[in-house]
Amino acid sequence: MPSRRSWAGLCRPITGNSCCAMGGAVVGPYPIYGVRQAQAGMGRAPQSVVDLNERWRRPGWPHANEWLIVSEDGYGNPIGIANDGRVLSWDHDRNQTYEVAQGFEGFIRWCLEQSDQT
Repeated sequence: MPSRRSWAGLCRPITGNSCCAMGGAVVGPYPIYGVRQAQAGMGRAPQSVVDLNERWRRPGWPHANEWLIVSEDGYGNPIGIANDGRVLSWDHDRNQTYEVAQGFEGFIRWCLEQSDQT
């Protein structure tokens, strides 16, 4: 399993800065995990992006070693950043992967759009 230091290394190229150096946040209806949990709105969620990834790796989920999981959709589906920078989600009911956004900035915009639709 990658160390906390290597997770931070994955974030820098994706966002242009160190997203993992920041705390988590809730953007629209979605939690975005960082090194620390956001102070409000995340309830009993995992405490960090590292905890979130460890939780998905333990049961042997197929994409857990391929993505940096940064969020969940509230229906039991992880949302993660692939090696090529795309943000993907896995729908466990359909056993299907789909693209949420082409990059992290697009994912943030997508989260905000989802908030407008609710």
